[in-house]
Amino acid sequence: MKAPRLIPIVITFLSLALIANFDTLISTITAAQEVPQITYVGCATGNEIPPPVNTDYEQAIVELTNQLRDSLGLPPLKRQNDLDRAARYHAIDLAQDDYPDDTRTPNFSPHHSHDRVNGELVQVCTFGDRIIMFYNGRTAGENLAYGYTSPQAAVDGWIGSPGHYDNMTSTGYWEIGTGYAYNRDAYYRNYWSQNFGRRSGVFPVVINLEAATTENSTVDLYIYGSDNWDEMRLRNDGGTWSDWQPFQSELTWKLGSQGGERTVEVEMRRGDNTTSSSDTIFLVSTGEPTTEPTTEPTAEPSPTTEPTTEPTEPTVTTEPTEPTEPTEPTATTEPTAEPTPTETAVPAEPAVRLSHNRGAPGSFITVWGDNFPADQEVVVLVNGTPIYTGTTNAAGTIEFVLNTTGAEAGFYTVTLRTEVNTAALEEHATFVLSSMAPQYPQDGNSNTDVISVPGGLAADIQRAYLPYVARQ
Repeated sequence: MKAPRLIPIVITFLSLALIANFDTLISTITAAQEVPQITYVGCATGNEIPPPVNTDYEQAIVELTNQLRDSLGLPPLKRQNDLDRAARYHAIDLAQDDYPDDTRTPNFSPHHSHDRVNGELVQVCTFGDRIIMFYNGRTAGENLAYGYTSPQAAVDGWIGSPGHYDNMTSTGYWEIGTGYAYNRDAYYRNYWSQNFGRRSGVFPVVINLEAATTENSTVDLYIYGSDNWDEMRLRNDGGTWSDWQPFQSELTWKLGSQGGERTVEVEMRRGDNTTSSSDTIFLVSTGEPTTEPTTEPTAEPSPTTEPTTEPTEPTVTTEPTEPTEPTEPTATTEPTAEPTPTETAVPAEPAVRLSHNRGAPGSFITVWGDNFPADQEVVVLVNGTPIYTGTTNAAGTIEFVLNTTGAEAGFYTVTLRTEVNTAALEEHATFVLSSMAPQYPQDGNSNTDVISVPGGLAADIQRAYLPYVARQ
């Protein structure tokens, strides 16, 4: 074993307070498990489902991060499954390939994916290449830590590093994913990963700072979207909706009274546009009788700074209705055949598709907008900058090609914007340009408009992550 590598960490007053809150949790966490016997070769495909090595460790990282944010008056981050998969994938890869170590090449970054080739680490794709395969976000970031033996120690290491601290406290991120891996034969043994992000058009709901459990059915909600929505209504476990009320980011809410997994769903609207989001928490039954859940929120607490997170897909159950009493038939004629119920067609939702979600600068990427209003003008924006205006056809479809020649490496969000009944309609898709990705030529369809992506629009992924913090 190589000599331990120590990096001094400044333990702040805040981090000591967080330690006090997690003494009980950390004392109950079992010994670290070995990294799964999975070999990741090449760049991720996004189809991987990396198994968690220690779920308690991962949840502790989320809760500690949100406690930090709450102490600063910042909105909590929403834990998101795709970011969890991305973070777990990289943590496992770090542990399996044992990096960084003395064999790394100049300009080595542990945020990029590497394989061991003849004992040396060889880069196979960048951070941007990897994250975009799992997470269709408009921005993303990453923190890594090696050698720390508990979630608290890893978080303290990040708190003591200005760049990592900035990632944890950024209001530009709305969601978080975490990963942990252990390999007794690797140099640092313990590997920790945080991935951050924000997706367009998603507005998360967070219960109790994203805690896993609660013993109190009265909880605190944080709801993102104050700039986008005017009204909202809420319900428990697929039950009865509350009345519509003015949108507010923070409120106290009463869960359903029974113990177990409880779901809070929020529907938001502005004009004819609506969206919904939800969160779940496990209510630990204490044996005490509780009052029935209410659909009316309690008094509004003071708002925090502008939200920036993303919701998971709602898990909705439906309350069973009481069966009606059968009545005596009033007709004496023979019953006719049972009528065949007809199904009401559900209109397809507008969506944006891309021919490729990653490619080298200079690639041609075809964009399709589907299920938009027919014969409607559509403005196309790339990272918020309008670059093209087109019109949907009679089927509500629009197609064009982006020429990325001259565009820099980085993240790009394509937005298609139009109006429905004077209300704005926007749909988004994201791609990344990277020198490690294939270059895709124009497909030869001469009937499709080709739009050049101007230089200077890339989201700066070089600022999305920072050097790891390490401690033995």
